[in-house]
Amino acid sequence: DRIPADTHGRDLQIKVGKSFPKGYNRGHMPYSEHFQGVCRARTDGDMTFFLAGSGLTEQRGHLFASEFPGGPGEPGEITDVERVDATYDHCGGLSIHGSYLVVGCEVGCTIAERLAGNCELRSTVHFYDIADPAAPKRLPFIVNRTANSAGASALAQDVDGSFLLLVAGWDSANLDLYRSTVDTGILGEEDPRFKLIANWTKDSLITSGRSTAVFGQYQNLNLLQQTDGQLFLIGTYRTYGGLGFDYMDLFKFDVLGAGEGSAMQIEHLDSKRLNCKGCSDLLPVQVAAIGFTILCGILACCFGICASVDCYLCPGALTSLEFAKFEEEGSGSDSHDMFSSLSGSHPGHVDHYWYLRVALWSCFWACLVGALISASCAWFLVRGVNFQAGAGVYVASPNDMYLYAVDWEPSEGFIAMKEFGPTFLLTGGTSVLL
Repeated sequence: DRIPADTHGRDLQIKVGKSFPKGYNRGHMPYSEHFQGVCRARTDGDMTFFLAGSGLTEQRGHLFASEFPGGPGEPGEITDVERVDATYDHCGGLSIHGSYLVVGCEVGCTIAERLAGNCELRSTVHFYDIADPAAPKRLPFIVNRTANSAGASALAQDVDGSFLLLVAGWDSANLDLYRSTVDTGILGEEDPRFKLIANWTKDSLITSGRSTAVFGQYQNLNLLQQTDGQLFLIGTYRTYGGLGFDYMDLFKFDVLGAGEGSAMQIEHLDSKRLNCKGCSDLLPVQVAAIGFTILCGILACCFGICASVDCYLCPGALTSLEFAKFEEEGSGSDSHDMFSSLSGSHPGHVDHYWYLRVALWSCFWACLVGALISASCAWFLVRGVNFQAGAGVYVASPNDMYLYAVDWEPSEGFIAMKEFGPTFLLTGGTSVLL
């Protein structure tokens, strides 16, 4: 409740710098190479962020570290670029717990492959020690997933000291929970040997009495632990497949059991809309505009086709070629006599001809205007900071929580971000959990 609903947040910028890899410059949807998540690290000094990206050009999954040495009022800068995975170049949503960062990388999937259901379901989850945010240290172990993707990953430490790893498949429709089986209390050089202990699908969602059943296509997931040990899950996404409203959803997260055969129990508690354009309870303005444009284009095309079919197929109708011939033959005669003659031999031919002509021109202009409106909607309404590209939660104190979101890709040498919270956060937060 500390983050006001429908707030537009505060703008932040990160300068990409010379170390930034090639690519990330498509400029329009669908973004085949883009940022996948953002999280703020816990530091006592400068604001520090990590971003995950899918590096199609380099064929590497990327992890970007950035700092704001001049404070949030000045652009930040990229301080480190990690080539996370050379096999799977599509890194998903990331998460930070204390000084540990987790990010999953998966096989890339085109829109055509996704619609056809032909995406390869293979991924690897990587771990980093970010005690020194300017020099992230890759930890010498992974979680290899041979039959599922890793669209978003979250990490937490249970009350017994073991680590819990939550990994989501495509659009978070299914979740896998892993628990560390080596009791180290920390993540270091020794492999904690994460073991899969539970699976969950969105059909199992529990709905509280004050909410409706909502479990979106989350691009980022964050596990938060209350001081009494209770776990909560926060998911961020944009509705209508990335075209609609930005939401953060809150869930109560319980693990029933400790080892293999355990179960996850997830209860939806609340949802909050942020960063919306034209905040209303109706359709998002960008969805309504694009839908109206498409509808007008379809109707205009259908009108033109129907006019063409009517002109050429209806009995007694005059085709445009025949009309041109009559025009040529009758060019020396009175136009009134010509049209009277044509009307007698071809009933309705004049009406059909002009009907077709007007329809075709209407179709042309409608399609042209529709294309311009669609392009404008895609550029001005869809592009920009959004939760579909990436958004992550940061707990500043027991009473204050912030959320950060990022754009799909850099623009004019800068990465656009936004901060959502009760007040503008000017200093580093504490390590106290919510």
